Amino acid sequence: MKYKSKIVILLSFMFFLSGCVTIDMTSLFDGRYSPSKDLDRTKGAIVGSISEGFLTQPHGLLVFIRPLSSKQNEIILATMGYKDEDPKLNILSNTFMYELPPGKYEVYKWEYYYYRGKSLPRTKPIVFTVKANEITYIGNFHGVALTMCLSDYNNYAEDMKKLRKKYPILKKRKVSNQASKIAFRGWPHEKSEDLFGRGKCK
Repeated sequence: MKYKSKIVILLSFMFFLSGCVTIDMTSLFDGRYSPSKDLDRTKGAIVGSISEGFLTQPHGLLVFIRPLSSKQNEIILATMGYKDEDPKLNILSNTFMYELPPGKYEVYKWEYYYYRGKSLPRTKPIVFTVKANEITYIGNFHGVALTMCLSDYNNYAEDMKKLRKKYPILKKRKVSNQASKIAFRGWPHEKSEDLFGRGKCK
């Protein structure tokens, strides 16, 4: 019986590891704006925050953004790998700022680094516009591990306090709020479940 128990434990551990996502982490944490340099006037910038709620440990929320015109200049927002600027129980978060070429961009998928699977397709795309020499707030992207759902909240006032402290250049610049237009609730992950089945965000 002891031998069988060890086999069950080993198989369970291997099954757990098989749920991990294989992503090159070195490619995720590059490209954020450095407070030590000036903004490029030929580019625009996006700002916001990303956070995840979890029960025992974070899963590593990833939110993917790409230009509609090409597959270049993709950025990946991440909860892990950055300083948690507002430590709270069961929440991991940070703010971000990216310089991007002008154009239309889409939030096209999300997933967890430490959990296999991706977001379900959306019927309505999440699109925002980047303009040269303008700064745009795109919201607080918040994932919840218990329901496996992502939302984007319009936390403009609260997030801008943190962003202006982190990036002093924002104190002298106007920041438009596109989160008021693109905010959404309940984007399901393919592993999301409710009491009646999968693919729900309730």
